[in-house]
Amino acid sequence: MSGVNWIVASINETIWADWTLYVLLGAALSFTLWSRFSQWRALTRGITLLRRSGGDAPGAMHPFQALCLAIAGTAGVGSSIGGAAIAVTLGGPGAVFWMWVVAVVAMGLKFTEVTLSLLHRDLEDPSRPGGGPMWVASTGFDEWTPGWQQLGRFLAAVFCVALLVVTFTGVGFFQEYRAERAMQALRAMTAPRARNASRIG
Repeated sequence: MSGVNWIVASINETIWADWTLYVLLGAALSFTLWSRFSQWRALTRGITLLRRSGGDAPGAMHPFQALCLAIAGTAGVGSSIGGAAIAVTLGGPGAVFWMWVVAVVAMGLKFTEVTLSLLHRDLEDPSRPGGGPMWVASTGFDEWTPGWQQLGRFLAAVFCVALLVVTFTGVGFFQEYRAERAMQALRAMTAPRARNASRIG
């Protein structure tokens, strides 16, 4: 088991090193400036769209349903809630301010990601549209830079494999890990009281 923990820790330290945060923040800031602060300009329009119907087309989804699905996929596994709690515990109240700043800037990155996914959707079967980063990589690379189609398909395959791994491991295991750590903390807090109660009894 220690060997598995070492492998996971090594991968985690490589992927989530400081340079990853700098690259993501740099990309988010670049897209924010490139889109002229789209996250602010489109905020009121997004609220207006929530009140519209999704249409009668096959596979159409109400905008509010899409919002709930996105929130459930993000906060439903507890990663955002747990990460925020850890950040406040380690960084103090000032961490809340910086999380807000990063969230506002990252909205530009998310806006660009979703827009590209919509532009490169597979609509051969309108009732079952396909889309996502894998379609952006497999079709977009060749459109932007001719001759890079193979690289795009390779990145799309890597993304699909990573998504499958996270689906079968990360989502369920993360919830179990959080529950187990909470039980450990609860046992650590109640053990001294239980010992004192047994001595008194």
